[in-house]
Amino acid sequence: MSSLLKPVLFAAALALSLTACNKGDAPATTAATGDTPAAAAASPAAESQVDPEIVKQAQAAAKVIMEQAQTGPAPVEGTDYVVIKDGSPWQPLTNGETAEIAEVFAYWCPHCAEFQPLVDAWKPLLPKTVRFAGIPMSGGNNDTLASVFFAAEMTNQLPQVHDRMFNAIHLDRVLKPNASRDEVLAFLASHGIDAKAFAGAMDSFAMKGRLNQAVQFARRSEVEGTPTLIVNGTYRVLGKTQEDMLRIATALALKDNAAQ
Repeated sequence: MSSLLKPVLFAAALALSLTACNKGDAPATTAATGDTPAAAAASPAAESQVDPEIVKQAQAAAKVIMEQAQTGPAPVEGTDYVVIKDGSPWQPLTNGETAEIAEVFAYWCPHCAEFQPLVDAWKPLLPKTVRFAGIPMSGGNNDTLASVFFAAEMTNQLPQVHDRMFNAIHLDRVLKPNASRDEVLAFLASHGIDAKAFAGAMDSFAMKGRLNQAVQFARRSEVEGTPTLIVNGTYRVLGKTQEDMLRIATALALKDNAAQ
């Protein structure tokens, strides 16, 4: 699933032989240290930003993806996607929505980190009636990194957290792929994230429900690795490159849109 983008930022990820991160690759979470977020927080280290060249290339690639999805050949079952038996969307479509594209990802996955700049450039080009949903690959109630994503959503801090987590693990390497809850909270607090609200969300009863929902979605969608794109809970996208995955997902979403 190598990207066609110039490997300026994630050269190491492109060198990996795997086409995706398998579920069994998930690192075991380290034990919590017992520090409070405030006590553990340190002065923030300088953060690397996504290379401007990568951003430029991703934006250009995203435009091509949208054009090909609308004017190119229709996706082919068995080659571009598989139909999910008894599948269902992450969330029901509401308020005029016509399609859902869900990405099952993991913060520890280098392929997901490589994919993120392209996803960031592509999402704003989707029709307003097509909903994009990020869903972390969840290992259950004790999955720290999956709970980070949901806590960011629950506290309305996702824009400040999502790309930062990828960069912290894969680019700056100030967090380990199996970072503990306290280590993550300390890192986020050092960058101005409301760690107290974040910790409350991570410890909430609602969090257990979100993590279990993510487990069930990945299971019924037959997700085998990350990143994986699921359209309307019905189609699991294959694709040979990252751009190809987004083209297929967009075309399937537009097809379902036109059918309504």
